[in-house]
Amino acid sequence: MIYFVSAVPSRTIQRQLMPMPIITSITLPNLRWFWFQGVSSYLEAIVCRMSTPRLEKLQVIFFEQPTFSVPHLLQFMNTTENLRFSYAGLNFSSDEVDVSIYPHEEADLSQFLLIRVLSCHLDWQVSAAAQICNSLNQIFSAMEHLTLGYEDHSQSSEEHNEADFIEWRKILRSFSNVKTLCVEDGLDKEIARCLELEDGELPLDLLTELHELRYSRNSNTDNEFAPFINARQNASRPITVVDL
Repeated sequence: MIYFVSAVPSRTIQRQLMPMPIITSITLPNLRWFWFQGVSSYLEAIVCRMSTPRLEKLQVIFFEQPTFSVPHLLQFMNTTENLRFSYAGLNFSSDEVDVSIYPHEEADLSQFLLIRVLSCHLDWQVSAAAQICNSLNQIFSAMEHLTLGYEDHSQSSEEHNEADFIEWRKILRSFSNVKTLCVEDGLDKEIARCLELEDGELPLDLLTELHELRYSRNSNTDNEFAPFINARQNASRPITVVDL
């Protein structure tokens, strides 16, 4: 196991880290667990020099920052052998957003990847998750099951409690192979708005493989998702709706 915690974020050090050439690399054949806390530029400077073929758990905690670019993290994950996962979860809570992948549904003990961003505002969390999902699109595009979890953002102001639907679409586009989508209470309006038709047409690149949509059904949520469900039915791509 390697546990790495970076210092307080420094823009000067970050600027120095980003253009550093890769001088040498190292393979850690027996490393099972890699744990990091800091900002993305620190992480990128570390993982670009490492390969870990037998890694079983990768946990990353990012401080709040405006942009996330982690191309070397993707390359680092690709050095792990037998990387096969089908379940993903994004959980938005009052202090952080968690992005996780699992081999089995809700299998915390077998969780391979956890990326946590410390932030208390939902709109910032969604923006961060969208950037991370886009950077790791190659991994997330293989996921077949996606759960969007939510806990009340009581500390966040009203203006920060609604995210831009464009950011939600960026997240969903990263999961292009998802067949089952579970939307927990608190996010139903956000996701339904994200799935609204454009000029009467479905967004062609959004959840094209979706077969099942799970949410807490009531008159309000049924009305919110109805245009998307009806449009998929009319396009001969019906969706099964399951009540949570």
